[in-house]
Amino acid sequence: MTPFMRMREHIRRFVHMHEIGFFRVLHGLYMLVSLVVIAGAFPFATGLNRPWIIAALSGIGIFMPLSAEVLVLFVFLFINLFSLSGAVCGVLAGLVAISYMFCSVYQS
Repeated sequence: MTPFMRMREHIRRFVHMHEIGFFRVLHGLYMLVSLVVIAGAFPFATGLNRPWIIAALSGIGIFMPLSAEVLVLFVFLFINLFSLSGAVCGVLAGLVAISYMFCSVYQS
């Protein structure tokens, strides 16, 4: 076996052993990036966009499944938009509900 093939097998075994932790950290990074982008795009809720709140939500996101993370991101987005305007938040909530209904109808 060549050294490169052995190295490839060692890397595969390492990734396979630590796969769950790797994906948990990746979910936390996805959550962190998403929260930072939302906080940067909608800087109206100054109390909610503090760095320690974003870091805490990202840390909690490590232990949640992906669907719960998306729910937390939607709530974070809706709170930020509600601080801008209640009508804008209502319109976005309606659009999200309509798109969810279309997706659930056309799923296989």
